[in-house]
Amino acid sequence: MLRTQPTKLIRMGFTALLLAALLLGLTPWPQQSRLAWLLPQAPTAFAQATSPGGVDANLNFWLKADAGTSTTTDGASVAQWDDQSSNANHVTQGTAGSRPLYRSNSLNFNPALDFDGGNDYLRRAAPNFGTIGNTQKEFFLIYRHTDPSWGYGFWMGPTTGSNTHDRKNNRVQSGPTFYAMQGSATASGNKSTRGRREIDLDLQMPTIIGFHHGDSATLDQYVLEFNGDGGGPFDTVSGNNYAPNIVLSEVIVGAGRLDNGSLTGQVALDYGEIILYDRELSQAERDAVNTYLAIKYGITLDADTSSTATVDNFDYVDSQGTVIWAGRSNPTYATYHNNVAGLGQDDGSALDQRISRSSAPGGIVTMALDNDFASPNSDSSRTSMGDGNFLVWGHNGLDATTWISTTAASGVPAGKDRLAREWLVQETGAVGAVNLQVNVDDLDLDLPAVMGVLYLLVDSDLDGDFGDETVQKMTAQGGGLYTISGV
Repeated sequence: MLRTQPTKLIRMGFTALLLAALLLGLTPWPQQSRLAWLLPQAPTAFAQATSPGGVDANLNFWLKADAGTSTTTDGASVAQWDDQSSNANHVTQGTAGSRPLYRSNSLNFNPALDFDGGNDYLRRAAPNFGTIGNTQKEFFLIYRHTDPSWGYGFWMGPTTGSNTHDRKNNRVQSGPTFYAMQGSATASGNKSTRGRREIDLDLQMPTIIGFHHGDSATLDQYVLEFNGDGGGPFDTVSGNNYAPNIVLSEVIVGAGRLDNGSLTGQVALDYGEIILYDRELSQAERDAVNTYLAIKYGITLDADTSSTATVDNFDYVDSQGTVIWAGRSNPTYATYHNNVAGLGQDDGSALDQRISRSSAPGGIVTMALDNDFASPNSDSSRTSMGDGNFLVWGHNGLDATTWISTTAASGVPAGKDRLAREWLVQETGAVGAVNLQVNVDDLDLDLPAVMGVLYLLVDSDLDGDFGDETVQKMTAQGGGLYTISGV
């Protein structure tokens, strides 16, 4: 975005691949288009079978806050959350005071269930989760802590009995340390035998927790992932390296059990989704599920771009296997793998993300198909873009605290200044015109003050130089917000 002297240019551009550095400079799209946008398409009804990332084999449990809740009224209590798989493993709460609340606009403009950390939980007795015991499984959970205290985000195990708490359950215990499995081949022995993976993670932003293991796996063969980072095997805390032997008589969302059957570990969080497969997925399938969740909830997959692990998962792929953000396979994109977010429709996943911004700190860019930056993603007034169309962006991580003075090397029109930070945008299909909002008062960034007019600059001729482009004036909305329509 530009601004006239003495104000600055924030190059927040859309270059064919770059989306702006506050004179928001944009570089052109991958299809070598010159930013000629098509009109948005009308909303498309989902007619095909859907599953997370299009991965449906052995899908045993799928809760998502944008479907199957007993209410869609913001702030109302949820008595039942319906399983979207074919197994009807619905979770319920008969006590009014122990029900979570429905939040219509919580996680990247999508709904969530708000558990208060006191009495709230949902439960299903005798769920149909396929073969239990020590057979392979894969879980995905998406939630945000609203209080950093530890608690059980998810529990599957027995209702009561010896070693219920320490040996015979799968659970996700979140706090400074994440525990995602406990169990053993027998019900006797050291009750503290368990596995864990410790990670420094901001629990108060949406997180994808992935957990998978093969048949008869011992603790060092369990993998716990965060935001598709490839994970790592569990450390054995104490005792022997047992394989699990899960005894299942219930599933609980938002709490767990002690040996005597008492509830424990109620946790304060906003819950978006729970996915369970009765098998271990391939890496390609895992990538597709993670992409579905990342686009929906504004999450950057495997944000550690310095990692060289072979399982790094930041090529985003849709349910058809199309790469919609080449974060690993294309070195250019890897440079811009920060605060990744996107718009997109994928009928195979029942994904229709029509407004989005990165959920990580510093996500100052919001894009929407309509000139509405406040309503929930599901609002009936919003426009869909059609199956298979995506627009995904990220920035290069360069300085966003000072202006670059106008020089020949700055690549902006004379008389303007810009930020060093630039954004890359990848379009898949034909997205159409979009609307853009920038928050220059974002508390997670020390952005320079904007004293005058702010502009958007797009590198429409694909030459990597914003200096020969026409600036587009943005509209000040107050509170540090600037918008532009029909980009």
